[in-house]
Amino acid sequence: MSTGYDADSTVMRRTGFDAQNFADSLKYWQTDWIEFAELPFLAFGLLGEPARIRHNMARDRFVGKLGKGSKSAEGMARAIENGSRAYDHANDAAIEALIVRANKWFDSAGPGVREPLTSAGSVLTDEGYDAGRYVFDQQRRAFPMGQFGSFGAMAGFGGLVAIASTSAQRGRQVAALLATGGRISLAAASAFMIWAHAMSHNDDEIDSAVMGWTNAAERLSGRFGGGDPLHRAELTTAWSGEAKDVADRKLRDFLTAGIQLADSAASKAVSLAEVVKLLNHLADMAFKVAAVQIPILLALGLYAAFNPTAWLAKERVGRTITISILMIQALIAGVYSGRMWAAMDEDEAASRRDGVPATDFPVIA
Repeated sequence: MSTGYDADSTVMRRTGFDAQNFADSLKYWQTDWIEFAELPFLAFGLLGEPARIRHNMARDRFVGKLGKGSKSAEGMARAIENGSRAYDHANDAAIEALIVRANKWFDSAGPGVREPLTSAGSVLTDEGYDAGRYVFDQQRRAFPMGQFGSFGAMAGFGGLVAIASTSAQRGRQVAALLATGGRISLAAASAFMIWAHAMSHNDDEIDSAVMGWTNAAERLSGRFGGGDPLHRAELTTAWSGEAKDVADRKLRDFLTAGIQLADSAASKAVSLAEVVKLLNHLADMAFKVAAVQIPILLALGLYAAFNPTAWLAKERVGRTITISILMIQALIAGVYSGRMWAAMDEDEAASRRDGVPATDFPVIA
């Protein structure tokens, strides 16, 4: 059965649409990223295992969509090469504008500014406005939304990533302090066991996952012409009415699916970066509790050797430490079950522009 694509299609000829280039890019990225963003066992500790599994399931779906997109583009390329004429020529001006948008970003320095899914109406970019760079919190700057146009394609998505993970490193410091306290107080020993379940285990792997989603968003946005979700008139217009024929509809679906896949990666990168920031903050809170209370516990332990009445005060401090760590553990669990769980949801409706339905890559035999 014919696919409806024609090598002489007016849109194809005018825009220089290269389906094989799309196919090669998506296939390469699928192979190159087959292990990207995969979090290893205990990356988030025992408490975060369900969230880690959910994250990796979202990653697997994403890699699968890259493969589906590659096959879709390969089918398009074969149809174009075979010069199929079974359908009317793809000649929809709105679809043409969508292709031109993709070609424009692909040929430029980067995918353009992404107003990403951040809060307070501002975009975060690095100090050098260098698209695709991983930047740390102290390097960020916030620009009002009205200033987007002054930075153009050089203010890319890469600068939106917030801070590096330090929760595992800080968590080990907390564990060492609590282990010391546990040798002095039975009540404090419980705090060590609670923290051992809550602490993250691998900062580097968490950072790599954030970077993997960031790179995926950057490259897909550049290839499909994603850019700022608030400035996609071409995409909105392409969906404002029915496509003229089968070929136009499949072209529209293909490009829309690519843009939405870029949005999905962007959403997960930003959300995971926010989770990292929260985990860092909670690990710092636990460290402050331990750093303040454990020395007091040590002093009371020494004093109790000479004054048995100090034993009660020592155990009281131990219980205070345990209760504090338990409360922090509950907050960490909330991050995993709330923010992290929602961020990896398969439903990407929040990241889609109104009027554009969830779209998958078309199957082209």
